[in-house]
Amino acid sequence: MSPPTAKSNASDGKLVKAEALILDAFKSGGSADPRLLEATALSLVTIGEDRPRQLKLMLDAVRFFYVNAQPDRGINVAEQSRNFALEIADSVSASIALTLIGVCAADTGNLPKAMEAYADGLSLAQKNGDTIQESKIWHNLGAALIYSGLFNEAIGCFSRALEIAGG
Repeated sequence: MSPPTAKSNASDGKLVKAEALILDAFKSGGSADPRLLEATALSLVTIGEDRPRQLKLMLDAVRFFYVNAQPDRGINVAEQSRNFALEIADSVSASIALTLIGVCAADTGNLPKAMEAYADGLSLAQKNGDTIQESKIWHNLGAALIYSGLFNEAIGCFSRALEIAGG
C-alpha cells in the first residue's frame, strides 16, 4: 500500500467537507444555502478519491433539493449524477439518478422530460434485475401520466408497480 500523498489528503478533506455540508443540509430544516449546496454537489465529480461515496452524496443533494421544493437545482445535480454514474459504470445509481431527474422534472411541470428519464431508468432497472427500483419507476411514471391527464395509462403503470411488488 502506497503512502497517502498531499493530493489524496486534500481530496479527502474536500470530500469530508462536502459530506458534512450535504448531510447538515438535511438537519437544517431546509435553511442551507442552496447555491453553495448545488456548487458543492456538482464539484464532487472533480475530486476523484472515493467515487461511490461522491456519487451517493450527489444523489443525497438531489433528494434534499426535491424535498425542499427546489427541483430545478435537483435536476441539474441529478443529470450530473447520471453522467457520473455512467462514467464509473454504476448502472444501479444511474437508474436512481434517472428516477430523480424524473421526479424533479415532473415537479417543474416538464412531463416529457420526466417520462423520458423514467423510460431510461426503467430500462436500466430491468437490465440490472432491480425489481424494487423498477416498481418505484412504474409508480412515478403513473403519477406523471396522471399529471398529464392520461388516467387509463396511469392505472396500467400502478398495476405494473403492484404486480412487481407482489401486491
